[in-house]
Amino acid sequence: MAHIFRAPPDVAVAREKLFNPTELQTWKPEQYDTFWPYATNFWSHRRSTPLTDTQGGARTSYYYCRLYRKEQAKSKGAGERKKTIRRHPPCGKKIQVVTVWDAGVPCRYEISGYGNVPEHNHTMDDLDAIKRNQRIKDVVAASVQDGFRPAEIADAVKASHRPEAAAELTAAGGTYFERQDVINAGLKWKKLHPDHRFLGPRFQMLDQWQACAEWAEAQGYLVQNITAIRQADKLLTYGTVWAAEHRVNILRLRGHLTLMDSTHDTNWLGWYLYTIAVRDESGSWRPCIHFLAETEDGDILAEAFQVVKKWCGGRGGWRLRYMLTDDSAAEQRAVRLAFQGLEEGITEISHLLCVFHSEQTLKRNFSGPRYKRTYQHLRSALRYRKTGAGVEESIRLAINAAPEEKQSYIYREWWATRQQWALGYRTFSPLLLQITTTSPIEGYHSHLKAKGTKTLMSRFSLEGIAKHADAIDKE
Repeated sequence: MAHIFRAPPDVAVAREKLFNPTELQTWKPEQYDTFWPYATNFWSHRRSTPLTDTQGGARTSYYYCRLYRKEQAKSKGAGERKKTIRRHPPCGKKIQVVTVWDAGVPCRYEISGYGNVPEHNHTMDDLDAIKRNQRIKDVVAASVQDGFRPAEIADAVKASHRPEAAAELTAAGGTYFERQDVINAGLKWKKLHPDHRFLGPRFQMLDQWQACAEWAEAQGYLVQNITAIRQADKLLTYGTVWAAEHRVNILRLRGHLTLMDSTHDTNWLGWYLYTIAVRDESGSWRPCIHFLAETEDGDILAEAFQVVKKWCGGRGGWRLRYMLTDDSAAEQRAVRLAFQGLEEGITEISHLLCVFHSEQTLKRNFSGPRYKRTYQHLRSALRYRKTGAGVEESIRLAINAAPEEKQSYIYREWWATRQQWALGYRTFSPLLLQITTTSPIEGYHSHLKAKGTKTLMSRFSLEGIAKHADAIDKE
């Protein structure tokens, strides 16, 4: 994070004048707006007279020294305090700021002493040690808004690697600036600007589920909450599907080859975020559909597919011919459940598996010298054999080279599914040979997560991650 605090060259002189005005000072509006935020830790606003006429009137504001006290505060507690009472002598210095208006806008500010106390009984440094001025707080709050952590912001403000930065911060009243000031400013900013993406444990799952759908509906999106009974344990699982209508039209027209993938760790409840994407006429990949699922199982995903099919116009509306995913068993089962092919009167759907993920699975299951020949034959079948017969030959060689305990696994998981993962069965289509991985969606999800830290995203509600994904889609 780069150095983020900059102050005007003459800020030290201006702060000295605003700290102890000994005679009437006249400030232009641009000067006052620039320098007054650097002096807010000196003064406490007490009252202002009403403005009678914005066309040619004036308003007087009265400020007392930050250390003004009618009497010294006394501790009422019987035990020891973690924080001691400030023992500075009360200061009676007061000023008045007269704002002169003309034609509906302030035209000048007149600052002068007020009351019978001619000057402070302490130094400007004493007040800098007690409180930070508004300008420093504003810089810090802006960085908090961008999601940076307190330690990063404090380092960027101090910029210890730049000697001139320390002098600049000192001149602007930041001699005693520390990380706790960032935390305090961040808490106040978040209180004034609550982020409804962060609901966390204060809202139950069903409340978040409903709030997410209500937000999408308020944006004018197509949205539907879904439920399904999991086949594995007969438990009810939940999900939410949403999409902008124009993106559904893109899917309907360009969905001949569709990519789908999920990502995790995007919200407090731990729901999975799924994205369906297609390539448009310009060759760019467009995320068309998003859905959140409580669990990663085929039943809830199949229900989401049914909703998308309905949005696309029912049977045949989504012109899907090839679905490309990673080697997730849940996603494969969902496609089988949702797209019955000829049984429901539509074209048979071919479910293709990502070559990269298939190769990673090979590496996990056939690592080490014992499986070297088996791995080489299966990798050849995956990437390099150009015909179906060649693929089958390589798989047979892999089975023969494998230990006995692995042969049934290869036959069950690789031979039976060879048309899904081997490139030799895709040579009839230049499109399928060109697009062999789910990298476009992987990149989209990486970009989505890069816009927020892991800690930040783990605090998202379901509505929060939906808003976050929507903002990424609009970039």
